[in-house]
Amino acid sequence: MFGAEPQERLTKEERRDFDNYASDRIRQSVRAAIRVGALFLANILLIVPFAAGQPLHRYWYSTRFLVWIAMALWVWLVIRVAGIWGAWQAARQTRRQFRESDDGAARD
Repeated sequence: MFGAEPQERLTKEERRDFDNYASDRIRQSVRAAIRVGALFLANILLIVPFAAGQPLHRYWYSTRFLVWIAMALWVWLVIRVAGIWGAWQAARQTRRQFRESDDGAARD
């Protein structure tokens, strides 16, 4: 970042370990986001029968809490996806930084 060289070099084993760790963590985060997305979708599908014009609309006032749950799940899903994007960007930047520094050292 800002043209600064890293103070330490990673060995091939350390790079492989970092790649495995970063990939596993991002994969776990994606799975968690998929679960939250499925919960959000299921909640939306639960709301639909109570909407106006549907057969169960007369119970709308007793089931309005489903809308609040859907909003909370939406916020949770957005936070999860933003976290995945941030982790992916950080891992990508770290890989790029250490690979560029290693490539530069190999050329000298």
